[in-house]
Amino acid sequence: MRVILFSIGALALAACATPRQQCETAAMRNVLALEEAVETAMANIERGYALEQDVSPRFRYGLCAGDNGLTTCIRNEDTIRTRPVAIDLAAERRKLASAQARLTEERARANAQLAQCAAQYPA
Repeated sequence: MRVILFSIGALALAACATPRQQCETAAMRNVLALEEAVETAMANIERGYALEQDVSPRFRYGLCAGDNGLTTCIRNEDTIRTRPVAIDLAAERRKLASAQARLTEERARANAQLAQCAAQYPA
């Protein structure tokens, strides 16, 4: 979930970010995604199950403001439900080990890219 929020935030700020900030954001994208994957896998292993989110649309009657004042209308609201899902703990541990190994590699790559960003766009 944090990755999604980060992605939305990154897109919103991309127009305001300096070229160096854009370069640094691009360099860190994979690291942040892998950190999220590690965090999720660790939480799943600790709990013994995963959490899955279901989004269901619900239609509700309500009041809407329009040109003619308040009127009744039907509004669409999404309902998000989180439910437990069984997982294979051995597979989850393998996934965690793989993500941790990739994270180490990606951090080294990101550090090199961050140095390039600093050289290309000095402060």
